[in-house]
Amino acid sequence: MTSTPARIVPLALLLLAAAAAGCGKSPEAPSAGTTAPPSPSSAAPATTGTLTASPNPIRVCDGSGLGMTRLSWSAPDGLAVEVRVGKPDGALFARTGSVGEKETGKWVGEGAVFYLVRPGAPGTPPSVLGSTEVHVTKEGCP
Repeated sequence: MTSTPARIVPLALLLLAAAAAGCGKSPEAPSAGTTAPPSPSSAAPATTGTLTASPNPIRVCDGSGLGMTRLSWSAPDGLAVEVRVGKPDGALFARTGSVGEKETGKWVGEGAVFYLVRPGAPGTPPSVLGSTEVHVTKEGCP
């Protein structure tokens, strides 16, 4: 009769050999017919628009460093758009159809950035269609 330890040792060796045989195998590569899903950036072409400021740079002669400019924008037909201040989800400056223009107040400072965005669904960020950075200058002041 074989003792219990004598029966366990061959069984343990068999299990170790089976486990070692599985080590080093790489996971199966996808078959030739398998493709990765498209990334969000390649799924659809980006929609673009234009956003301009005039004048840019803004001449500021009163020492405040702040001035006024007129923003003009256009986006593909049918898009409702917003113009935001400072960041794509920043303060709302305008909400219109695909084409518009609006003058700012005397609050635009050096490096102010405006974004033309298509609003996202609730809880999702807006899509940036365009942006413009506005500058101020003392050049031409008396």
